[in-house]
Amino acid sequence: MPKRKGKGKSPSASQIKRPKIEHKTVTTTVSEYERKRIENIRKNNELLAQLNIAQAREDLSSFSLTRKPTIKPIRMKVEKVKEDLPRRQSLRIRKIEPDGITKLPDPVPSISTVVQQPRHRGKLEMNAANDVEEEDSKVFLDELAGLMSKDTKSITKKNIIIEKTFDSSRYSKLLVKENHVAKVVPQRVYSIQFHSIQSKALLFVGDKLGRLGIWDINSKKENNIIIYEPHTKPIINMAFDPEDQTKLVTASYDGIIRCADFSKEVFDEVLALDEDDFYFTYFGFGTPSCHTVLAASSDGQVRIVDCRKKGHSCPHYQLHDKAIKCLDVNPQRPNMFLTTTNKGQIAIWDIRNIKGPSSYLSIIERSRSISSAFFSPQTGQQILATGLDNFVTVNEVSLTGLISHPPSHMYRHDNFTGRWLATFHAKWDPKNEKYFAIGSMKYPRQLDVFSTERKGGPLIELWHENFTTITSRIAFHPTLNIIAGGNSSGKVFVWSE
Repeated sequence: MPKRKGKGKSPSASQIKRPKIEHKTVTTTVSEYERKRIENIRKNNELLAQLNIAQAREDLSSFSLTRKPTIKPIRMKVEKVKEDLPRRQSLRIRKIEPDGITKLPDPVPSISTVVQQPRHRGKLEMNAANDVEEEDSKVFLDELAGLMSKDTKSITKKNIIIEKTFDSSRYSKLLVKENHVAKVVPQRVYSIQFHSIQSKALLFVGDKLGRLGIWDINSKKENNIIIYEPHTKPIINMAFDPEDQTKLVTASYDGIIRCADFSKEVFDEVLALDEDDFYFTYFGFGTPSCHTVLAASSDGQVRIVDCRKKGHSCPHYQLHDKAIKCLDVNPQRPNMFLTTTNKGQIAIWDIRNIKGPSSYLSIIERSRSISSAFFSPQTGQQILATGLDNFVTVNEVSLTGLISHPPSHMYRHDNFTGRWLATFHAKWDPKNEKYFAIGSMKYPRQLDVFSTERKGGPLIELWHENFTTITSRIAFHPTLNIIAGGNSSGKVFVWSE
């Protein structure tokens, strides 16, 4: 067998033959510049050797400086004693006059331009307060008494015919004529009422200072407005006696209820509360007889006032702990009436069974004050309420006096009139209780008419170029297609066909 290559012993290092390398001497020529550089290096080294720099460097590197740790002393915190200095005050606060300045004279107390007149007591004659001749005033009152004394039973029958033929299209025919805008009273309108006669459109307006303005709207005479002063504070409510249309009953914040007898041309005092104590806020006819009114006052009481017994004391009931805002009597059930309060309450009562504040038939509450609430004028089965919660609502009322809640109709409406306007009072149309109207804050100025058959917004928004204001208080004519509204300056705007 042939021997495998590579299986023998490897040669040692001495046995390996290395190739011979021949060193050839390379001769290089050094330039002049290189010789000078080498010479300079040599001289520098000699200089360093003479200065003994290398030895100093070695000595310095061998020397190491060890620093001892330093301990910082703990300092005691010394609290500075604060000196109690007097509080700095200006000269004005110290009531010291600065040097060199003349002291101003003491301010003169301002005198109010509104003179608080003492309220009128007793019987008052009907003397005109505006610029009207006495003879013209006498003729006006005689004519007025003659018209009012006419039999009004036929008017009640005609109401039924008008109600059947009345529809919403009649509102769209209304406009404000130039001669149907007048300043009837000097100050803000608080109450407004039409007389029921049809031969003349007679409007009665009460203002902030207790003045009563009478406007013969369609008269062509120059002096078709006469103003009287039966009260000294706002006339908050007025209504004609259902049995005698020549008598107008008024209630005022001066705490007096008066009866204007146009046949006798006097203002009789029916009832007066204690002066500067409380005041009347609203009243309604019909409970318990047609000659009596239920009068609400600022102390939360309701009084039964007989207009025939002038100046006599009357029974009263404490129904609320604070002022009553509005009162209304049910037209079909005169024993039933409602009251509203600043707390948002609407309560129904039975005059035959009042024992205290908790003897109501039913009560509901809303979040804000209820400015007004009125029974529907024909059936009395609905309540129209205006609240500061920016809603106008219609609630159903049962025969037993139970109020439906939530309301059957709820309309969002801006009722925040502010301090310079009277609050809104939504009013039913007496000719058809499906409709009601209320003033509006919208611009351009308008009057909102709603229908209970419509659950959205207003049925009609009445506006006209001659209607340029916000009418907080409005009134429907009982038989004619006329609406009147009064503003905060005493002006009245009449909508007619």
